Amino acid sequence: MTVADDSPEARLARWIGRDAEIGLAAQRDQLVDQLAARDREIADLRERLAHLTNAVGQLRAEKAKLVGLVQRRGGGSFSHQAYRRLRSVVGRLVRP
Repeated sequence: MTVADDSPEARLARWIGRDAEIGLAAQRDQLVDQLAARDREIADLRERLAHLTNAVGQLRAEKAKLVGLVQRRGGGSFSHQAYRRLRSVVGRLVRP
């Protein structure tokens, strides 16, 4: 069948089919890109979670050490120093 033999309805049907294929391919590509972006975001969040988990472990160890020091020394001004030291450690660990 040649182009001259095509009826207007057949040409219109072909054009509509091509437009639909192009539209679906564009939607698919957009969804694939969105999925890739979300996968990267998930990987970043997992990395941040690992960092924070490590920081929490270090903070717990530091807190236990400082509490032990305060209990042995009986409080007083040393407890204030321990508090300041703990705050500086927290600040250092929480920053990415």
